[in-house]
Amino acid sequence: MSAEKRVYLLRHGETWDNVNGIHQGWSPSALTQKGVEQAYAAGVLLRDAGIERIFCSDLVRAKETAEEVRKQVSAPIVYASWLRELGKGVFEGLPSGTLKRHIRSNNLDSYTYAPKGGESLQGFEERVISGFNECIACAPNVSLFITHGGVIAALRYYVEGKRVGKLFAYAPNNGEIMVLENRESLRIRPFAPHNL
Repeated sequence: MSAEKRVYLLRHGETWDNVNGIHQGWSPSALTQKGVEQAYAAGVLLRDAGIERIFCSDLVRAKETAEEVRKQVSAPIVYASWLRELGKGVFEGLPSGTLKRHIRSNNLDSYTYAPKGGESLQGFEERVISGFNECIACAPNVSLFITHGGVIAALRYYVEGKRVGKLFAYAPNNGEIMVLENRESLRIRPFAPHNL
């Protein structure tokens, strides 16, 4: 990524599944009122950032977040499936932690195990990194990626040269903005509007 490029990473606003502690994956969970407010507030913070294009996950919660952001940021949107959250297959809709308990109780490799209808962390990491590298090669100088906690965490691991590990321990909060930039080295940091 060239030094001129700046990428803002926004995790979608709070959803009903977040509130209820449910595995979301690719499920169509909608934003709560708080989530709508978080998304709108992110748009306000990014209004003067010079964003030229928005790349957005094609999942409902990300699209709803983008609708609120677009009230303040008038850049065109490109929807991309590579920005989707980790697909949890048959575990989607179940209480958070169910997949982790299944992996532990069956002594499975958490990096390579793919639940039925879902994807492994390894496959997820490959999808995100491949999509990111392809996208960033043709992205304008200032872009916004509206995506999910797991995707942003995977990008943070990638930038630090690490294999994806504890995915959600590295994820930002709902509605939180991170900045990916290339000053002396590639890094992701929390967004501070006064540093635009």
